[in-house]
Amino acid sequence: MAFGSYEVGVIQRTPIPDIPAAEDETLAALAREAHDMKRERDRDEEITHPFTMPALVRLRHLPTLADAVQTLSHEDAMRVARLAAIQHEIDDTAFRLYDISNADRKTLEGDPASRPITTVEGEPLPGVDEDATPQDAPDAEGGAADEEDADAVQGADPAKLAADLISYCVGCAFGRWDVRLALASDLVPQLADPFAPLPVCAPATLVGPDGLPATRDAIVSPAWLQARPDAITLPPDGTIATPTIDPATYPLAIAWDGLLADDPGQPRDITAAVRAVLTLLYADRAAAIEAEACTLLGVSDLRTYLTSFGAFAETHIKRYSRSRRKAPIYWLLQSPRKHFTVWVYYHRLDRDLANKVLHLAQQRLTIAAYHLTQFQTDRDAQTGSNQRKLTKLVEQQSALVADLQEFITRMEAIIALDLTPDRNDGVALNVAPWHALTPWKEARTVWQALQAGKFTWSTISQQLHPRQTQ
Repeated sequence: MAFGSYEVGVIQRTPIPDIPAAEDETLAALAREAHDMKRERDRDEEITHPFTMPALVRLRHLPTLADAVQTLSHEDAMRVARLAAIQHEIDDTAFRLYDISNADRKTLEGDPASRPITTVEGEPLPGVDEDATPQDAPDAEGGAADEEDADAVQGADPAKLAADLISYCVGCAFGRWDVRLALASDLVPQLADPFAPLPVCAPATLVGPDGLPATRDAIVSPAWLQARPDAITLPPDGTIATPTIDPATYPLAIAWDGLLADDPGQPRDITAAVRAVLTLLYADRAAAIEAEACTLLGVSDLRTYLTSFGAFAETHIKRYSRSRRKAPIYWLLQSPRKHFTVWVYYHRLDRDLANKVLHLAQQRLTIAAYHLTQFQTDRDAQTGSNQRKLTKLVEQQSALVADLQEFITRMEAIIALDLTPDRNDGVALNVAPWHALTPWKEARTVWQALQAGKFTWSTISQQLHPRQTQ
């Protein structure tokens, strides 16, 4: 058998020595301790099953993000040291049980192929396999729950931790995560046994009384959260007098329609939505924490980070990509000259979402056209330097109007396709029709493949090419 092979047949053929009861218990305890230590750290990671809140939120009682990063670095160093000690103790026991001499052990441990892997680096993402089957699609919903790097040792990278914080805030604003868990530790559920079924939703998820993602009128109450035995078990029916809350009492205004925009001063402005979460978490320190996070992220301000493709959007795509699976769940849509920016939450995708985006753009165009008319009127009434200043404003506003008109034209073309989204197709196939509005190049690549008749198993391909699938 080849070293590093873990197929069922290989494991079955591996000789297992008789293990005395005492050592069996010791090995089990060590394995459980190592598992629990790794899983506890995974509670900080958005793309894992046990995610509860990001590390910086967990440590928000510390004065600054720098203090939290330092504390996390110390935690990680202690964890790595303990995991190494556990591994050493397990190895000692295993070599003894197999009656391997010290000389042979030195030979085995000197072989690089036999050394345990402690870090896993991300692999470059290959292109889309146009002839893929459903199982080999370029993504899967929620894609990054794929934990290929489960044995990696997380490092306290300040920029990554700050990105984790902002990503969590965006998730709270869209109603994906329940911010109340970060505000009250007694609402955080215990994790289930390692051999229990995986949770349907991560512990951090904002849920309804059925344990599934919440809807506008079905948000569980704090009493329901406190009564949960663990992250995979619902409170017994009838045991909670008020299992849900009045949506108006939830501490955040949630974008239930799945849309946030770069729209200063308006209710659905994404920067204001993120700041509302930061204010809940950090109270009067929110502005200072925001500024520190921007410094760690290397950006001038929060709005720039949220609306530039090379910042939050690109980080999000990388976060939700593993191997061939690319599944960003927050979609950045922009007009050609980037005067208009919308964020779409994939889990709210339905037939009406495109019309909602169109309506939002039309509203913005109406306002922009009104201001253009005002600037033109004011310019015509002025002379000299005042007229020149207003002429420049007219030119800028004209560019905005033209940009919005082009966005609307492209949006109308998407609506004209008359497609019904099917999340079983996966993210990449669902975002493909929006390729003219998103800077994510993968969308255009997949769209071209669909136009060429690829992915015939998918619902979207069957809608685009009905004759091919009959």
